[in-house]
Amino acid sequence: MATTSIDIKVMQKILQSTITDALSTDVAEDIKKIEAKQVEKLVYGVYAPVFYKRREGGGGLADVANMVTYVDNMEIAVKNETPFNNAYDFNSPSFVPPPNSGNELAILVEGGHGSGGYIYNYPYYDEYLAPRPFTQGTIEELKKGALKKSFIQALKRRGIDAK
Repeated sequence: MATTSIDIKVMQKILQSTITDALSTDVAEDIKKIEAKQVEKLVYGVYAPVFYKRREGGGGLADVANMVTYVDNMEIAVKNETPFNNAYDFNSPSFVPPPNSGNELAILVEGGHGSGGYIYNYPYYDEYLAPRPFTQGTIEELKKGALKKSFIQALKRRGIDAK
């Protein structure tokens, strides 16, 4: 009778590589899509802007291209790194753009006026200053089963019978 020897360390490396690939591609894309939907619902769906045109999926918070994936030790994180929009077209000669810069718009929107040291440039409208926690909405959606479903499907596409 012939026997086959399986090197457990080799199998672990193959499995880790497969999981990392699944997280980096399929699962990451699913998380980004869920976050984009949460942005539409909890950010853009809350009010219509009066002072500016939203970038939405074209460079704004809902644009998956602004969501960066980090995978390390078979753990995944997706960070929304949308840059601030300082290209406002305000007609008022007294308008002064806020001092915000960089790729941290998500911090301001998620936490509200003053979060992370960032400010809105129209603080006289209270309804615009409140936190709009789209990241928390994304996490809740993932916890309801979307993350597990995405991961299982990604593994199955790679030939692993996951349940």
